[in-house]
Amino acid sequence: MTATLGLLFCTCSPKHAAVWQHASRNLLRHVHAVDYVVAVPDAAIPLFRSITPLEFEVAPDSRYLGISSLPLLAALSAHDPMRVPFYLQQFVKLEAMAKANVDAALLWDGDTVPLRPFAFVDERSRLVFHLSDDRNPTHVEAVRRILGLDPLVGRSFSAQCLPVRPEWVRECLAAIEERHGKPWPEAIAAGIDPGVAAGFSEYELLGTFFSHRHLEGMAFSASPWLLTGTSTIGGIERLDDPAEAHLAEQYDYVAFELWDVPPGAFRRMLRGAKRLARVTGRTIRRGDNRAG
Repeated sequence: MTATLGLLFCTCSPKHAAVWQHASRNLLRHVHAVDYVVAVPDAAIPLFRSITPLEFEVAPDSRYLGISSLPLLAALSAHDPMRVPFYLQQFVKLEAMAKANVDAALLWDGDTVPLRPFAFVDERSRLVFHLSDDRNPTHVEAVRRILGLDPLVGRSFSAQCLPVRPEWVRECLAAIEERHGKPWPEAIAAGIDPGVAAGFSEYELLGTFFSHRHLEGMAFSASPWLLTGTSTIGGIERLDDPAEAHLAEQYDYVAFELWDVPPGAFRRMLRGAKRLARVTGRTIRRGDNRAG
């Protein structure tokens, strides 16, 4: 594989540290780039420096948020405070790509482990995109409000990673500022519906814009990837060499999302709720997994 990526850029947080230890090493093995950077919350710098290969630069989020974080935080104040970090890491990626001085880069989620080598730039110098069948309508609506664009591609760009040309990213952010007459972080924040838990995807935003402006420079991978790593194998601690080799026969990469639970976990939660119900006298109905 040739060094066609100038930069591989990841974001991560302490809650994904165990996955990151595995992912970071596999990224070096399977995805060839000139430079590797992982951006993490400022307070987590010592932790990530202790668990990240030396080939990666561990950068603080503040490098990319800077002074723009104050109006951005104010614009996001209408949202659930617990979701603000979820949104901020997306703004970190956008700002990092806007500043990147490379021809091609890759955005990668820190909770996702590559399983085998695969390319993000093809022999015709097109960026190669993985896609998802799970398109979120709220993400489509947010892109429509922010950019005024509808999807051109039949599947979602929210697929744990996204190749980009930073020049295209800068075009996208400039188009947002021209449309709204304000800095792009504030325009994007204003376009996120505060009534939904996850109302924005930077991957959907960029992928939609790219497909409208640069479709000739895009290709799409037919290789599958796995979103439900935890429920499939039982968690990142179960991803030993045999398990990884087995998954690599089928998938390019596997994600370990926090919402995904190990096999049997839901049944154990329901049994716990029923035990609590016996103590409290509350009736647990079929399909009701709320305890208390």
